[in-house]
Formats: sequence, structure tokens, C-alpha cells
Amino acid sequence: MSRLVITDALEDVEKWKPFEDERAGLLGKFATDIGTHADIDAGNMVGLTMLVQDAEGRDAMLRSSVDSDLHRRHGGTAALRVFKPIA
Repeated sequence: MSRLVITDALEDVEKWKPFEDERAGLLGKFATDIGTHADIDAGNMVGLTMLVQDAEGRDAMLRSSVDSDLHRRHGGTAALRVFKPIA
């Protein structure tokens, strides 16, 4: 298991919020302890933290074009930034 952080720039955080259950369903396929965070200084930046249980599932999600479409529908404006622990 490893901790993962994903950050995203959004059109509008208010547009993004209603999709929380959809994101939780997607991320819950490979992770637990999923948290949602807002950038204190930049109103359009959010972060997701999670404990990855299935690294192959995580990698498949990050490569998926379906999930890219979901990202845009949720108001994402840039490529997701993904951070893992420094070993």
C-alpha cells in the first residue's frame, strides 16, 4: 500500500463538487481512505489523497481515455498531477 496525491486545476470547484460520489466510485476500485482538499490560495485547485490498495488498478485508471472524458466533464482544465511517496 502507498499514499497517493492527485491535484487538478478546475473551471469551477462548485461544478466539481456534485461529482464526489462518481469520483469515489472510480477511485474506490483501487484505493481507500480517499480525501478531498481545496487549495487555500488558489480557488480553482483541488487535491485528492488516497491509500492505494491496487497499483495496477491505479495505473489503468490513469491511462484510461474514459477517465480523461470524466475528468473534463467534472470541470478539469489541465492534466492531472500525480504524486507518490519518495522512497
